[in-house]
Amino acid sequence: MNIPLTSTDVTDIRIADRELINGLQQTLQSNYGRLLEAAEKEWARKFAGKDPSDACATVRITTETPVPRQLACAGVLKKPKTRSLSGKRASVPV
Repeated sequence: MNIPLTSTDVTDIRIADRELINGLQQTLQSNYGRLLEAAEKEWARKFAGKDPSDACATVRITTETPVPRQLACAGVLKKPKTRSLSGKRASVPV
């Protein structure tokens, strides 16, 4: 048995839905804030006073100009043209 909804019922349903959404958003914000605070405390406990990214960087400074390296096989070699047994050039380029 279907009972038709009136505009007041639809409005009440929308208000209830909006209140539910607002409550969920506030709960998520609260949980996120607690998570962020716990992460900050753990970071401070593990890395108190020093930045761990400082140990990851290595810098070498020299005053000499570097000599460019020469590769042993830096040239390009052309492939020799092949000929078929009849003495004519191959029809497919190689």
